[in-house]
Amino acid sequence: MDPTVVLFTISFLILFGAALWRWIKRPGPLELSVLAVFGAFVALFVLSIVNAFAPGLAPVFRFLLIPILYAQPYLVLRLVDQIQPVPLIVSRLVLIGGVAAVAALLAAP
Repeated sequence: MDPTVVLFTISFLILFGAALWRWIKRPGPLELSVLAVFGAFVALFVLSIVNAFAPGLAPVFRFLLIPILYAQPYLVLRLVDQIQPVPLIVSRLVLIGGVAAVAALLAAP
């Protein structure tokens, strides 16, 4: 694995750990939203680690983790809504779009 990728992954996991620690110490909606945004990217790192060390398990993990990545736009919008209100229709449309994208992805052969 490229050292730059390893450094980036470790740095991101440290940031995720800090967000998790902050949410444990001071649970609130903003902290949960930040944790959810970071958590969706952690799913991508988990998938790449599984691909590297247990390629046979990758299809199972991919089936579970890819929908989490498709939730990323909704999770970011939810985080923004904690700071600046987002119209409900926008949130709903983004969520429906994410669900439709995942459904199309899972329905494809």
